[in-house]
Amino acid sequence: MAVIDQPVSAKPVALLPLSASDTLYVVQGGISKKCTIGDVLNTPRPTVNFSGVRNATRADSLGPILQSTGASPSTLVLPVDTGDPTIDVDLNGTFECYQIGAGQLSIVLANAGVQTILAPNGTRTRLQGSPIVARRFQPNGWLIDGDVTP
Repeated sequence: MAVIDQPVSAKPVALLPLSASDTLYVVQGGISKKCTIGDVLNTPRPTVNFSGVRNATRADSLGPILQSTGASPSTLVLPVDTGDPTIDVDLNGTFECYQIGAGQLSIVLANAGVQTILAPNGTRTRLQGSPIVARRFQPNGWLIDGDVTP
């Protein structure tokens, strides 16, 4: 039996050689759930649809796929670090987004005075269907990648 005390959607933790039929207990929010490795690996990631402005949160970085569905442009605002690990996005945490609607998706900083963004190719999706990912590579530091344009 293995115990993993983190959200099911978190990146896999290599504990020891396990097979898909091995039983484990996942503790999430203080609730223990018995499942198999196969259950965890085959659980689809949830999607969160939005349009307009969305202020990204730690929860958004823990697994859901963010989909911009509006006909008008949408914006994902990257959060400023607070120093509280229960609120801040983990180091190397990511926001995975897709432009599903016709409106272009942009990623911006909540406070450009204290945050850094590295986006050599741009911070906006290139066209409908384009993916864009923001990864926290250092405190208040973000790297943007994907099918993007300046």
